[in-house]
Amino acid sequence: MKHLQRIVLLVGLVTVTVGAAASTVTNKDVALAAVVHYNRGLATPNAFKLLRIIRTKHQDLRELSAYIIRLQMKETTCSTDVGISEIDGCDFKDDGLVMMCASRVLVLKYSSTEPRVVSMNCMSAASQQPVIARLHLNPVMARQRGLISNETHSISA
Repeated sequence: MKHLQRIVLLVGLVTVTVGAAASTVTNKDVALAAVVHYNRGLATPNAFKLLRIIRTKHQDLRELSAYIIRLQMKETTCSTDVGISEIDGCDFKDDGLVMMCASRVLVLKYSSTEPRVVSMNCMSAASQQPVIARLHLNPVMARQRGLISNETHSISA
């Protein structure tokens, strides 16, 4: 009987620990993952930094959380090769481009992996004309659906 109690206690502890780890991702974490994703694919010399989160929709699914996030980001004085921890120290350019973006992001609930950006579309906030549209489909999901055999990135202007 004691052995069974220990197993039940251990399972309860693991469940609480995993649940606590899953709830540590914030809307800001999701927005920052989108900005990092955007900066990785840039052909311009300057990185962008989160200016503000406009709106977030969140849906809890069985094994993951899905986010649709609208945000504004602005061009900085730093180069695109700075890391996420260093981007906070970057200053916004005085005449820097401001981008309005919508992004879909997935977070696995029971994993310590970062939020995964599935798609991101951005346009210049000044002109409201599409400047950059990015699609990044999770290669594992795409392979499971038979859509691709290798990771696909598509960029259109």
